[in-house]
Amino acid sequence: MRFSEQFSARLRQVGISRQAFPVWASLLWRGALLGATLLLSLTDDRYVNLRHNLIAYIVALVWSYYDGVLAHRRLSMAWFEGLLLYLAAVAIANLLNLAIVYPIVAV
Repeated sequence: MRFSEQFSARLRQVGISRQAFPVWASLLWRGALLGATLLLSLTDDRYVNLRHNLIAYIVALVWSYYDGVLAHRRLSMAWFEGLLLYLAAVAIANLLNLAIVYPIVAV
């Protein structure tokens, strides 16, 4: 079996169809961009970081509403997409922090 067939079979097993793959890939890509921005804006002040997280959630929500309303004409699930986008951004920022920043600081 070729790699593409194995990949498609694995995506079907976890519940992602071939038609939904570009949507998930786009969501993760936007989450990576927002997460990298969150990582670059980290400071030692907890309140500033909380403010940056709030701004990141608002950006994710506006981005999802823009994508949902103007591109796909679907407003009802835009808030949920914004929540998923924000959670993906926070997870990716934490992953980048552990993989890149923490080993540099620990040395």
